[in-house]
Amino acid sequence: MISKETFIAWLYEHDKITADLEFDIHDCFDAALGVSGEALDAMPGIGILSPRRRLESFFAVCRFLDAKINNGSLDPSAGLVALNILRFMSPAFRKAISEFDHQGPDIPPEKRATLPQIAWDYLEANRDLSAPLVAG
Repeated sequence: MISKETFIAWLYEHDKITADLEFDIHDCFDAALGVSGEALDAMPGIGILSPRRRLESFFAVCRFLDAKINNGSLDPSAGLVALNILRFMSPAFRKAISEFDHQGPDIPPEKRATLPQIAWDYLEANRDLSAPLVAG
């Protein structure tokens, strides 16, 4: 189990946080932490040095989170926080999301329409990492 403060510190250390994400963490950390364990249980294996299986695993987690969001049991902001909690908690998921970090920006526009919504939201949020962080 991780604490909110430890998680935020880790995100700062790895340059994976924006002001919006930090606010979301404070608002929905407990819900995101709870669903992240369920999402990890639903994640298929990443294989050995398999970019394709890593992406499939990332998308499986995203589809799981999208289903929770669509049925109203999870807020979209909590879904993004859950992705980052999984990055912190699971070495296998860290490899899967890193593969998406690498390949996601180069996905052709016609294929982006098929992305799970939370993957699209994550991709958009990562663009904000190049913007200056303003704490409020």
